[in-house]
Amino acid sequence: MRKIICLSVVLLILAGVGCATLSKTTLTKENQATLKGTWDGMADFRSGQMVGLTIVITNDAPPFKGNIKFSNIPASSPLFPGNFGGATTYAGPFDNGVISNKGTFVISGQAGNFGEFSLMGPTKLDGWLYLWGAHGSATLTKK
Repeated sequence: MRKIICLSVVLLILAGVGCATLSKTTLTKENQATLKGTWDGMADFRSGQMVGLTIVITNDAPPFKGNIKFSNIPASSPLFPGNFGGATTYAGPFDNGVISNKGTFVISGQAGNFGEFSLMGPTKLDGWLYLWGAHGSATLTKK
């Protein structure tokens, strides 16, 4: 009987560890410097339409400045108007990054491009964005 109880406890502990996820960290003045650096990952604009995404934040206080780059964009993708002229990358600077009243990182760019990201632990950003009318989600890891 003790073996069954012990085995049950061990299985419950393992199940709890396996289900653990990173919790959202609210961005504040105290931890906003965490954003500075290079964040790299993938953006999913539609099931099967994954593109590389890199955000480089060059300063540690609002307004945050840096560059955003999308790579490996399918040349024939109908996701974006004009398909970037057949280019497979799209990059540009931003100089208006802020921390929202919800504690998220927000950037906006030309033509209504927009992104909002939550800090998930010290090395992960998770969020959503619009790029030339296409809505996507993204997960980035700090390099």
